[in-house]
Amino acid sequence: MPFTLDDVKTILDATKDEQAENLWIPRLALYTGARANELCGLLTRDVKQIDGVWCPVVEDSEVRTLKTASSTRRIPVHPELIRLGFLDFVERQRAARQARLLPELTVGKYGSASRIASRTAPVGCFGPLASRASGRCCTRRGTR
Repeated sequence: MPFTLDDVKTILDATKDEQAENLWIPRLALYTGARANELCGLLTRDVKQIDGVWCPVVEDSEVRTLKTASSTRRIPVHPELIRLGFLDFVERQRAARQARLLPELTVGKYGSASRIASRTAPVGCFGPLASRASGRCCTRRGTR
């Protein structure tokens, strides 16, 4: 079941002053529709400018496997993410020589991307029918 606009507002408000993984995972999920493991496995080199458009390139890598072959794709960075400082964050991670965009989120630490995502969720944001896929549904609905 998709998140409501109130759910989205609650999630974004609850994470606006958080650490990088808590700040960027919900925003990237909302604006890209990417799966949790795709976002948690982003490398700094995955964020590229292609034909003048900034995109995370989602593909198999040493830290991430995709659900299906058709999951390989380029996702344009929404202007709101740029306004919020996502590209500045990526550049800071590169300057710090971080290979992973969110190095705190490792599968070894939490066991799986879905567990990572649930660890970064603000408490009380999800009702009984909401799931992590609700963000993907919300994104698809919002782009129609």
